[in-house]
Amino acid sequence: MNAEPVRDPVGEPGTTLDVGFAAELEPDAVGPLLVELEPDFDGNREWIAAETRRRASFQRVHRATFIRVDVFVPPWTGVHLWKWQQRGRVVLDPTHGTAIDVTSPEGRRSGSGAMCSAS
Repeated sequence: MNAEPVRDPVGEPGTTLDVGFAAELEPDAVGPLLVELEPDFDGNREWIAAETRRRASFQRVHRATFIRVDVFVPPWTGVHLWKWQQRGRVVLDPTHGTAIDVTSPEGRRSGSGAMCSAS
């Protein structure tokens, strides 16, 4: 997981912090996910459900900090599958077995721009 200033196409820093996640998310799981996030995150339910059905991406914004959370729901084929196969596992809490799988948009196992999936 990486929170860093967003950059525009020419590399200039933006005004938000963002975190990106790749998710294996089915349309019927969107409702329960949003219920868990709603007190703290803003976003459009219908748009999120539609983006999940078409295996695209959506964003939520944390109301208190304005950190944007980008959730990518890739088709897990081609380059998306290859990048996921390059992932590495990071243990966050060994006591409870909490870990995330990490890769980057370029398929690197670590470094800036890492994409995450909680497990």
